Amino acid sequence: MCSDGCLAYPSSRNAAFRLATMKLNRLLFAGLIALLLDSGPLPAKPRPASQTDQIAFVHLRFTGETVQLVSCKIVSGHLKPTSKPAGKRIGLRVVGADGSTQWETWIKDPHTRVLEVADSSGRLSAKVITVERPEITVRVPYFEMGQTLSVWRIPQEGEAAATLLATLQLPKP
Repeated sequence: MCSDGCLAYPSSRNAAFRLATMKLNRLLFAGLIALLLDSGPLPAKPRPASQTDQIAFVHLRFTGETVQLVSCKIVSGHLKPTSKPAGKRIGLRVVGADGSTQWETWIKDPHTRVLEVADSSGRLSAKVITVERPEITVRVPYFEMGQTLSVWRIPQEGEAAATLLATLQLPKP
């Protein structure tokens, strides 16, 4: 044992093992690089048809069971995939001019927020609060052919069907 309580291994065995591991790693890395260089350039990943080269940052205000479009800014870029949250959710659906669904996702219901608060001893605990008039900004793909954004309240298990909160026409750039 070391003077500070750690387990000590004979230094010659430990050094030889590290040296052998480093040599093996170098060989594997060199082989991988040679394989990649020999195979030529990697093919570009095709983007799904549902992706565009523009994103709309849509600022929404929720009031009771209605949703208002506060602002919409369109910028260059494309969206990365996101995970679908559990619990109370709001559905967003981009509908093209022909009525077909171009894209959809779910976000956490902005009416419900979870805060971490400290008690008198400094221990953190979760507190769920309800926001009366939340405002959020969401990112959605923007399609040149014109589109609307449908906002839905997604039911939890045992609840009735989804409720349409708003159908918003996104402005053209």
